[in-house]
Amino acid sequence: MNYKDCIIIYKTGNGFKLRATKLTVVNEDKVFIVFDGSDVMAIIPFDEIKTVLFCDMADAEKLCEVLGGAL
Repeated sequence: MNYKDCIIIYKTGNGFKLRATKLTVVNEDKVFIVFDGSDVMAIIPFDEIKTVLFCDMADAEKLCEVLGGAL
């Protein structure tokens, strides 16, 4: 499987990082869904999120600091 880093930063400034295979946006339900293969890892409502990144990163912690969040 092709894993990528998924960083989610909440409006509170707290955040977390996952290694995931897919990120889906469901506009009707206003949520982000993070997958590991066919398994759902997280479902996060739009209104709680400040930033979502889904890509390959060398230093996710450093990038999170630049974006104003803490993992």
